[in-house]
Amino acid sequence: TTLAGLQATINAKIQTCAFECLGQGAACAATCVERETALSSGCSACFGEVITCTIANCALQCFDASSASCTTCRDANCTPAFETCAGIVQP
Repeated sequence: TTLAGLQATINAKIQTCAFECLGQGAACAATCVERETALSSGCSACFGEVITCTIANCALQCFDASSASCTTCRDANCTPAFETCAGIVQP
């Protein structure tokens, strides 16, 4: 499975994992992402980190994960580390 192939569903899958692993850390989130998306464990680990970072830094803004305030907060606090981890730059 490739990230590009998941573009239409990845946000919903990540939100599912964020709620499922609330307070359980990046390992739980990474395992969930890997199960939900069939991405590699390395790629899923990057998503696990961005999920826990977002929960830690942007919980109030991200109650609605699709909101502009959530995106702004996540981009400011978590996206740079995710891009470095994953080796990609999101459009």
